[in-house]
Amino acid sequence: MATPEHQRWTQDRVARELEAWFAQRCFDDWPPYSAFVADRPKRLHAALMRHGGPERWAQELGVAFIVRPPGAQRSEAQIRDSLRVLFREHRPRRFPVRALAARARPARPCRADQAHRRRAALGARAGRPGRAAREMDG
Repeated sequence: MATPEHQRWTQDRVARELEAWFAQRCFDDWPPYSAFVADRPKRLHAALMRHGGPERWAQELGVAFIVRPPGAQRSEAQIRDSLRVLFREHRPRRFPVRALAARARPARPCRADQAHRRRAALGARAGRPGRAAREMDG
């Protein structure tokens, strides 16, 4: 015999499950996906996506739907709290700006960049302006 977890997700079942979950959590607006993951109703989220999506169900449940771009799930206060904990645990002497910058830029300039720098240096020594200066003048 099939258990409720293995039953097919109909629109009626999605409505029942959402109403029960919303009543339990008292949401004022549509929860982010992370709330579905934290409370474990990921199958409910997948089912509601198949049956109209979050905008439709927010309207049916009478809650505001807030568009949340990917990656914008954490508030500034949450980020600050996370950094505070990180710095408390690791106690860095200073913020690792140089290390981050070193990882962000390439280790060695490419050959075209090296050739451009060489030509610019030779032109500067000879008193000739570079291409950018010539374009600005002309």
